[in-house]
Amino acid sequence: MNDTKAEAEATIRYWTTALGGASGRASVKASGAARPVPTVGRIVFPTGDNCTGTVVGANLIVTAAHCIKRYGLPIGKLGAFVPEYSGGDSPYGVWPLADYYIDSRWGLLDNPRYDYAIVSLSKTGHDYSLGDKTGTVRISADPFQSGEQVHLLGYPGDQDVPYGCDTPVTSVKFSNVGYWRVDCAAFTDGVSGTSFQHYQPAPWNSTTIGAVLGGYQEGGTTPSVSYASQWDNGIYTLWQQANQAST
Repeated sequence: MNDTKAEAEATIRYWTTALGGASGRASVKASGAARPVPTVGRIVFPTGDNCTGTVVGANLIVTAAHCIKRYGLPIGKLGAFVPEYSGGDSPYGVWPLADYYIDSRWGLLDNPRYDYAIVSLSKTGHDYSLGDKTGTVRISADPFQSGEQVHLLGYPGDQDVPYGCDTPVTSVKFSNVGYWRVDCAAFTDGVSGTSFQHYQPAPWNSTTIGAVLGGYQEGGTTPSVSYASQWDNGIYTLWQQANQAST
């Protein structure tokens, strides 16, 4: 993570150059390419790894824990979130990753049952809170109904645009632990952390996030099948901790 203002400024300089100067962009496959939205973006690291995040607070995003911390160690410096990124365009700029909040049950062995994280963003370089401009998506620990239609928008690592998927979600078990499963074509490395969004009827009448891609096999080992950890109320605790610390 970026611990100081100087590190945050270095992150912005690095990614402003790297993203703006991108060349040799991957071709877009019409079957999955989708319109970018302000609340979803690419999480980038200098190592070449990337994940996907969704805005869930003024300066907060939700993603997969394995994108942020592995075997007790943070992924690294100069990580950043780029909302609504597409083809080299970043209309809201670069937001350095500042801090993270991970379920203690994720532990030092990366327990896949708890593969989710809330990440706070540094406002360095911006005179506003990100969520005030992009809007936010509400988190919900309410379980999906079997066969319920969910929407995913993620950033495959081999593409330069987001890919969308609307598909039924089902519950599956591995080693007697439940996970959510979706079948989405072309969801390669990089879509980890993609939110499973569903429409919640009255009294909310809004789209909510019920899971993020990760968990079993860190979200799956093939481009066509993806998984997510099944949340409990621990997700609310993380969000509250992150929200209190960032205000």
